[in-house]
Amino acid sequence: MNKNIINKLLSLSESIHLLYVEDNINIRETTGAILKRFFQNLYIADDGEEGLKLFRENSIDLVITDINMPNMDGLQMSQEIKKINSDIEIIITSAFNEEEYMKKSQKIGINTYLYKPLELEQLIDTLSKTLQEMKEREVLA
Repeated sequence: MNKNIINKLLSLSESIHLLYVEDNINIRETTGAILKRFFQNLYIADDGEEGLKLFRENSIDLVITDINMPNMDGLQMSQEIKKINSDIEIIITSAFNEEEYMKKSQKIGINTYLYKPLELEQLIDTLSKTLQEMKEREVLA
């Protein structure tokens, strides 16, 4: 893995408040451990209802969420979050490559996707690019 990308991600992520929502405990724990290495301000939820609650209670800058979850799925949660903050950056993770999900997520305003199983290099590269874009838009100013 490129050390420059890791260092870039570390510098960009230090002040970011990240919400990570995943219902699968194994994926949540594994990916959560990786995210903790980069994000000092990490909030983790196991479904969309809890994720939305954490979003409302905290100053979240970036959301990573699974699509298929109990109680409230990731798209429903994302739609509610976008009503609160239309500029929030949301990354969708999914094991499915279904056109219907993609169309619905694009209507919500999501255009960044990670497909499961998540690969470390893909995760780090996507986060680095997303945070750089956010910084360029002065979201992180």
